[in-house]
Amino acid sequence: METNNLYKNGVSSPSATLGQMLAGYQVTQLIYVAAKLGLADILADSPKNIAELASIVGADSRILQRLVRALACIGVFKQIEGGRFGLTDVGDYLRTDTPGSLRAVAIFSGEDWVQRAWGGLLHATQTGQVALDHALGMSFDQYVARNPLVSDGLDQRAAANTAQVADAIAASYDFSDVRQAVDVGGSYGTLTAAILRANPHMTGILYDRPPVEQGARQYLAQASCAERCKFVAGNFFEAVPSGGDVYILKSVIHDWDDPRSLAILRNVRKAMTHTARLLLVERLMPANGEPSFELATYDVMMMVLSNGCERTTDEYRSLLSTAGFALKRVVPTGTLFSIVEAELDDA
Repeated sequence: METNNLYKNGVSSPSATLGQMLAGYQVTQLIYVAAKLGLADILADSPKNIAELASIVGADSRILQRLVRALACIGVFKQIEGGRFGLTDVGDYLRTDTPGSLRAVAIFSGEDWVQRAWGGLLHATQTGQVALDHALGMSFDQYVARNPLVSDGLDQRAAANTAQVADAIAASYDFSDVRQAVDVGGSYGTLTAAILRANPHMTGILYDRPPVEQGARQYLAQASCAERCKFVAGNFFEAVPSGGDVYILKSVIHDWDDPRSLAILRNVRKAMTHTARLLLVERLMPANGEPSFELATYDVMMMVLSNGCERTTDEYRSLLSTAGFALKRVVPTGTLFSIVEAELDDA
């Protein structure tokens, strides 16, 4: 298949369109290897030839030549005079230090365990079982707990994804009457930091699993928020810290099926005062019409990994009601995410 023609010269027929779709896994793996090797960081200062790149990353120069050439064909790198390769605007987002970097996302997407989980999609479709459970022989949370490197990679991916939208989310909601926010399952605190930067009067509690603590403290210090945000380690299936005026859960509930989502929401409810508010920051499925490709594939990803899903507003309304909340409004953020605001329902 001539991937170069498909990506650079446009798609001219239905068969070529399908051919491009079928090449998707190949492209993911090409970008994954480039991200794992840190090629974009190496090329950030100046173009280099294959011998230089191979020497720096410890790779086979013949294989690396073919990989980088393929990446140049799809616009991640570019070949210039003297047999050297440099970065494109697209490839720049594989750099570690680029604002909005997608390197962690690229690494997550190509990891063996993720690919194996997706390989269980046919089984899941035929049986209704979770694809990852079938492929790996254990649940998502069990696998993460047993593999610290996987856990760290997930947190880096979460931080990278949230960094794309954090400022927009922080600017979309009025936090003027909020003294303290509790970010439940907030990973490194990317969203918390954005909210605190935009609202100097606020403090925060960042609540997540114990292994996240070191990375979270480092991130909060780099974001100049460490003095205004306390990290608390715990398990949101067991309890949630009290003391918040708002409780923020970004991309948490979509990870889980209804029973486990309800367990989390009920623990949040126990921690809240009557005046506190709950903010679910989630991608909302349209009630009518087709979702975007990005939203639809996120929905399938949740199904593959943990039997979670993206929900409609009415589905969130029902879920919240069962957990003892009343949905008050949905606040758009100008991104794929919306803020679902809820209060305790004492009726």
